[in-house]
Amino acid sequence: MRHCLAPIGRSLGLGQSLNGLEIGRGCTVAVLCLFVLSGLAVGFATGQGTESARDIVMQSLVDTVADLLLIGGYFGGFLRWRQSAVARPFLVLVVAVLALLGFVLAGFWQLGDWLHMPKDAVSGGYAAAILLLFMWNLMAVGQLTRQALNLSALVGLMVALGYFVVSGVLIAGLNLWLWPGQA
Repeated sequence: MRHCLAPIGRSLGLGQSLNGLEIGRGCTVAVLCLFVLSGLAVGFATGQGTESARDIVMQSLVDTVADLLLIGGYFGGFLRWRQSAVARPFLVLVVAVLALLGFVLAGFWQLGDWLHMPKDAVSGGYAAAILLLFMWNLMAVGQLTRQALNLSALVGLMVALGYFVVSGVLIAGLNLWLWPGQA
Protein backbone atom coordinates (compact mmCIF):
# COMPACT_ATOMS: atom_id res chain seq x y z
CA MET A 1 0.00 0.00 0.00
CA ARG A 2 2.84 2.42 0.82
CA HIS A 3 4.32 1.80 -2.64
CA CYS A 4 0.91 2.45 -4.20
CA LEU A 5 0.41 5.84 -2.52
CA ALA A 6 3.99 7.13 -2.88
CA PRO A 7 3.23 8.96 -6.18
CA ILE A 8 0.59 11.03 -4.40
CA GLY A 9 3.13 12.74 -2.20
CA ARG A 10 5.54 13.30 -5.07
CA SER A 11 2.86 14.68 -7.39
CA LEU A 12 1.77 17.35 -4.90
CA GLY A 13 5.23 18.93 -4.96
CA LEU A 14 5.34 22.25 -6.77
CA GLY A 15 7.56 21.55 -9.82
CA GLN A 16 6.46 17.94 -10.35
CA SER A 17 4.68 16.81 -13.46
CA LEU A 18 2.03 14.13 -13.82
CA ASN A 19 3.43 13.13 -17.22
CA GLY A 20 5.00 9.70 -17.09
CA LEU A 21 3.42 8.85 -13.74
CA GLU A 22 2.38 5.20 -13.80
CA ILE A 23 -0.42 4.05 -11.52
CA GLY A 24 -1.35 0.41 -11.80
CA ARG A 25 -4.77 -1.18 -11.65
CA GLY A 26 -4.14 -2.52 -8.14
CA CYS A 27 -3.37 0.97 -6.89
CA THR A 28 -6.52 2.30 -8.54
CA VAL A 29 -8.63 -0.34 -6.80
CA ALA A 30 -6.92 0.37 -3.47
CA VAL A 31 -7.60 4.11 -3.79
CA LEU A 32 -11.24 3.45 -4.70
CA CYS A 33 -11.58 1.22 -1.63
CA LEU A 34 -10.02 3.95 0.53
CA PHE A 35 -12.49 6.46 -0.91
CA VAL A 36 -15.45 4.21 -0.06
CA LEU A 37 -14.08 3.64 3.46
CA SER A 38 -13.55 7.37 3.83
CA GLY A 39 -17.16 8.03 2.83
CA LEU A 40 -18.34 5.48 5.38
CA ALA A 41 -16.13 7.02 8.07
CA VAL A 42 -17.55 10.48 7.40
CA GLY A 43 -21.07 9.07 7.34
CA PHE A 44 -20.69 7.37 10.70
CA ALA A 45 -18.91 10.37 12.25
CA THR A 46 -21.55 12.86 11.15
CA GLY A 47 -24.63 10.64 11.50
CA GLN A 48 -24.01 9.19 14.95
CA GLY A 49 -27.10 8.90 17.08
CA THR A 50 -29.43 10.31 14.45
CA GLU A 51 -29.84 7.38 12.06
CA SER A 52 -29.61 3.62 12.03
CA ALA A 53 -26.37 2.02 10.86
CA ARG A 54 -28.11 0.69 7.74
CA ASP A 55 -29.29 4.18 6.80
CA ILE A 56 -25.83 5.64 7.36
CA VAL A 57 -24.22 2.95 5.19
CA MET A 58 -26.80 3.39 2.40
CA GLN A 59 -26.54 7.16 2.40
CA SER A 60 -22.73 7.07 2.53
CA LEU A 61 -22.52 4.60 -0.36
CA VAL A 62 -24.94 6.62 -2.49
CA ASP A 63 -22.98 9.81 -1.76
CA THR A 64 -19.69 8.07 -2.55
CA VAL A 65 -20.88 6.63 -5.86
CA ALA A 66 -22.42 9.97 -6.87
CA ASP A 67 -19.18 11.75 -6.00
CA LEU A 68 -17.08 9.24 -7.96
CA LEU A 69 -19.32 9.70 -11.00
CA LEU A 70 -19.05 13.46 -10.64
CA ILE A 71 -15.25 13.31 -10.32
CA GLY A 72 -15.06 11.25 -13.51
CA GLY A 73 -17.52 13.42 -15.41
CA TYR A 74 -16.41 16.86 -14.22
CA PHE A 75 -12.65 16.40 -14.37
CA GLY A 76 -12.92 13.96 -17.29
CA GLY A 77 -14.61 16.68 -19.31
CA PHE A 78 -11.77 19.11 -18.61
CA LEU A 79 -9.17 16.44 -19.36
CA ARG A 80 -10.83 15.71 -22.70
CA TRP A 81 -11.19 19.40 -23.52
CA ARG A 82 -7.52 20.04 -22.82
CA GLN A 83 -6.57 16.72 -24.51
CA SER A 84 -4.52 15.72 -21.50
CA ALA A 85 -2.65 12.42 -21.51
CA VAL A 86 -2.63 12.02 -17.73
CA ALA A 87 -6.29 11.17 -17.16
CA ARG A 88 -5.95 7.99 -15.11
CA PRO A 89 -3.14 9.14 -12.78
CA PHE A 90 -4.88 12.48 -12.27
CA LEU A 91 -8.26 10.96 -11.43
CA VAL A 92 -6.70 8.41 -9.06
CA LEU A 93 -4.73 11.15 -7.30
CA VAL A 94 -7.81 13.37 -6.94
CA VAL A 95 -9.79 10.48 -5.43
CA ALA A 96 -6.88 9.70 -3.08
CA VAL A 97 -6.62 13.31 -1.90
CA LEU A 98 -10.39 13.47 -1.33
CA ALA A 99 -10.28 10.19 0.59
CA LEU A 100 -7.49 11.53 2.78
CA LEU A 101 -9.50 14.64 3.60
CA GLY A 102 -12.52 12.47 4.35
CA PHE A 103 -10.57 10.51 6.94
CA VAL A 104 -9.20 13.72 8.49
CA LEU A 105 -12.70 15.23 8.57
CA ALA A 106 -14.20 12.11 10.14
CA GLY A 107 -11.49 12.06 12.80
CA PHE A 108 -11.92 15.73 13.52
CA TRP A 109 -15.70 15.36 13.72
CA GLN A 110 -15.31 12.47 16.14
CA LEU A 111 -12.86 14.49 18.23
CA GLY A 112 -15.46 17.26 18.40
CA ASP A 113 -17.99 14.74 19.71
CA TRP A 114 -15.57 13.54 22.38
CA LEU A 115 -14.86 17.12 23.47
CA HIS A 116 -18.60 18.00 23.33
CA MET A 117 -18.02 20.83 20.86
CA PRO A 118 -21.20 22.24 19.28
CA LYS A 119 -21.32 21.46 15.55
CA ASP A 120 -23.72 24.30 14.78
CA ALA A 121 -21.33 26.98 15.98
CA VAL A 122 -20.53 29.43 13.21
CA SER A 123 -17.55 30.89 15.02
CA GLY A 124 -14.76 29.44 17.06
CA GLY A 125 -11.98 26.95 16.61
CA TYR A 126 -14.17 24.16 15.27
CA ALA A 127 -15.48 26.21 12.34
CA ALA A 128 -11.99 27.55 11.64
CA ALA A 129 -10.54 24.04 11.55
CA ILE A 130 -13.24 22.84 9.13
CA LEU A 131 -12.53 25.86 6.92
CA LEU A 132 -8.78 25.12 7.00
CA LEU A 133 -9.45 21.49 6.01
CA PHE A 134 -11.54 22.68 3.08
CA MET A 135 -8.88 25.19 2.00
CA TRP A 136 -6.19 22.49 2.17
CA ASN A 137 -8.34 20.20 0.04
CA LEU A 138 -9.08 22.98 -2.44
CA MET A 139 -5.39 23.80 -2.82
CA ALA A 140 -4.39 20.13 -3.21
CA VAL A 141 -7.02 19.41 -5.87
CA GLY A 142 -6.29 22.77 -7.52
CA GLN A 143 -2.59 21.91 -7.71
CA LEU A 144 -3.32 18.52 -9.26
CA THR A 145 -5.74 20.16 -11.70
CA ARG A 146 -3.16 22.78 -12.64
CA GLN A 147 -0.58 20.09 -13.36
CA ALA A 148 -2.88 17.75 -15.27
CA LEU A 149 -4.49 20.41 -17.44
CA ASN A 150 -1.39 22.60 -17.82
CA LEU A 151 -3.17 25.66 -16.43
CA SER A 152 -2.15 28.59 -14.29
CA ALA A 153 -2.43 28.15 -10.53
CA LEU A 154 -5.44 30.47 -10.30
CA VAL A 155 -7.36 28.72 -13.08
CA GLY A 156 -6.55 25.31 -11.57
CA LEU A 157 -7.89 26.55 -8.23
CA MET A 158 -11.06 27.86 -9.89
CA VAL A 159 -11.68 24.55 -11.68
CA ALA A 160 -11.25 22.74 -8.35
CA LEU A 161 -13.58 25.21 -6.63
CA GLY A 162 -16.15 24.56 -9.36
CA TYR A 163 -15.96 20.85 -8.59
CA PHE A 164 -16.59 21.45 -4.88
CA VAL A 165 -19.57 23.71 -5.60
CA VAL A 166 -21.11 21.24 -8.04
CA SER A 167 -20.39 18.34 -5.67
CA GLY A 168 -21.99 20.11 -2.72
CA VAL A 169 -25.11 21.00 -4.69
CA LEU A 170 -25.38 17.52 -6.24
CA ILE A 171 -24.92 15.61 -2.98
CA ALA A 172 -27.26 17.92 -1.03
CA GLY A 173 -29.90 17.70 -3.76
CA LEU A 174 -29.54 13.93 -4.02
CA ASN A 175 -29.88 13.55 -0.26
CA LEU A 176 -32.95 15.79 -0.19
CA TRP A 177 -34.51 13.78 -2.99
CA LEU A 178 -33.70 10.30 -1.62
CA TRP A 179 -34.07 11.04 2.10
CA PRO A 180 -36.42 14.03 2.34
CA GLY A 181 -37.05 13.84 6.10
CA GLN A 182 -33.38 13.88 7.12
CA ALA A 183 -32.30 17.30 5.87
